[in-house]
Amino acid sequence: MMSDFISKIHSSIFTKLLIVIIITGIIVVFIFAGFTKYYFSRLNPIVKKNTAHYTNYIIEEIGMPLDTLKALEIAQELSIHIRIENPNFKWSTNNRFFSSKHRKGITPEKNEQMIADFDEGIYYIAVNRNSIKYLFAFDFRKAETPIGVLVVLLIIFLTIVFTAAYLSIRRILRPIKSLTKGVEQISKGIFNYQVKVSDKRGRDELRELAESFNTMTNRLREMIYSKDQLLLDVSHELRSPLTRMNVALEFVPDGNTKESIREDLMEMEKMIAEILETERLNSNHGKLNLKKANVLTLIKEVVQNLQNRSPGVKLIPVPEKVFLEIDTDRIKRVLKNILENSLKYSKPKSQPVEISIDDREKLVVIQIKDYGSGIPEEELPYIFEPFYRIDKSRSKKTGGYGLGMSLCKKIMEAHGGAIEISSTLNIGTTVFLIFKK
Repeated sequence: MMSDFISKIHSSIFTKLLIVIIITGIIVVFIFAGFTKYYFSRLNPIVKKNTAHYTNYIIEEIGMPLDTLKALEIAQELSIHIRIENPNFKWSTNNRFFSSKHRKGITPEKNEQMIADFDEGIYYIAVNRNSIKYLFAFDFRKAETPIGVLVVLLIIFLTIVFTAAYLSIRRILRPIKSLTKGVEQISKGIFNYQVKVSDKRGRDELRELAESFNTMTNRLREMIYSKDQLLLDVSHELRSPLTRMNVALEFVPDGNTKESIREDLMEMEKMIAEILETERLNSNHGKLNLKKANVLTLIKEVVQNLQNRSPGVKLIPVPEKVFLEIDTDRIKRVLKNILENSLKYSKPKSQPVEISIDDREKLVVIQIKDYGSGIPEEELPYIFEPFYRIDKSRSKKTGGYGLGMSLCKKIMEAHGGAIEISSTLNIGTTVFLIFKK
């Protein structure tokens, strides 16, 4: 739990900024306290000097011989307590402020004119004048707040300040969170994400960054749409020439040349069909034709057409009936594409390609495993990208144009499912088709 908390602190820019503010505040408090202490240490002699003058004025006001009524009037007016004593006379406005402990603690020596002491909220000043001792008590206890109350008030105040600071930081940096989400969406191929920009923010750097991000995504979306549209238009235009070439090919004498041309034409027709099918899934007119079907039956139909391919396909014991709401033709295309790839990249004498079905509570997972050459780890993130091929040489022996896996992903996502792949070089590849029930 603690490690997760520390990890969150290290990964959160908001928390980092708040920590910077807290540390800065603490440093400022210490600097202020240091300067204050230094200032008052320099001020202390001046305060003592002024205090001496102040008490002298009070003593002169009281007069000698002592005028007790005048002393009492001064004590009430200045909110202080006074005690006057000599070997033959003792008088005070309030005896409880001048206990023997306090009198002993602030008794000046003969050569001292004044001494001061602060004890339990009371400031005592003692002055010797002509063998008469004057004691003054300034009571600050009514103005003094208990330390516990001060601590609680300080904690509440700091909590309010730091909470306000944290909320302010979150508000200021909110576009960063939205930008992070936008980058994640773009990495997944979703280019219609827009960062919300509030007009109340003003023209700050983060607003400009958010607007630039939105401009970038709009431009990317336009470029991809233009590319897809061009590819779609070219694919449509190629269908007519291919049809005429197939017709013309029938008049060519049988032989290796005719067979080679036929294979090339079949490859081109397959590529165009995959391009058009991908675009159809992206449009509103390419909706799935869903119906309840037994997945095992579909698998057996596809496997039946590939049994003559080496090293063969093996169906692991599976449930006889696993029904799903699917578009059977398109799921057959997915199964065929994956199985053809598995057979193509399997070694002739390796184990057969294995198919299994895992019927779970909320999911059905079809697993297709081969024991072929495998896929390099650095290539795995790009397997489902259109026109991406591991074989960069585009060798005719490996076939394909890098559209098959991209189309499989589109079909699975259209079903609300997913396709995942794991592979180890020179050991084999496993593809998982995940369907929601």
